[in-house]
Amino acid sequence: MQIDIILYHTISCLLDVAKEYLIIHYVIGFQKKSAGLKTVFALLLVPCCITIAAAIIPAQYLSILYLPIIIIVLQIISGIWHLKSFLLSIISYVCICEIDFFNGALMNILPDGNNLYPDIKNIGVSVVSLLMIYIIAAVCN
Repeated sequence: MQIDIILYHTISCLLDVAKEYLIIHYVIGFQKKSAGLKTVFALLLVPCCITIAAAIIPAQYLSILYLPIIIIVLQIISGIWHLKSFLLSIISYVCICEIDFFNGALMNILPDGNNLYPDIKNIGVSVVSLLMIYIIAAVCN
């Protein structure tokens, strides 16, 4: 059971990292080249942080740690160290959460949406919002 929780939160957090990266680099326009090894190291921080947090924090509160984990990963990958960039990343993360809530509401409106939505535990909503953000980033680019 604990492995399922860790896997779910790791996938959800990595999807949020991908959405945040798309927003910061293609919509906001913060461009900085990142090194490959540094990116791999930063992405490996996500499952490590989730695993450590799962041992300490109850499972229902693990999603609270997404924002600090995402900001640390993006600082390593993108070099977001200035206050302005930090605040823009927080604002974009809030926008991403609103898109997730909107997609979740739409999935509940669909036929059998009430049965589908809890079974996939927000990952489907997160993937749909990742696709929406990718389309927005492609249009902005």
